Amino acid sequence: MNQIASLTGKPTMVTEFSFKAMDSGLPNTKGAAKPVATQQERASSYGVVKLDGSPWETLVARMKEVNARIESRAAKAQLR
Repeated sequence: MNQIASLTGKPTMVTEFSFKAMDSGLPNTKGAAKPVATQQERASSYGVVKLDGSPWETLVARMKEVNARIESRAAKAQLR
């Protein structure tokens, strides 16, 4: 990760992993990550951090802002 950041000068997101929650009602038979018990546990398993492990505050703040509005935007789009 350090080498990629050095070469590109840009942040990098590793997104190939997922956490499967056993209370989702889905079969959860595929994927690399170990299953977790609940959706809450699944949400807590993800993190947006810098290479040193500290929170990526600018991105986290923007994600919170977007996520707070996403359900109402999706509902409005379905009405069209």
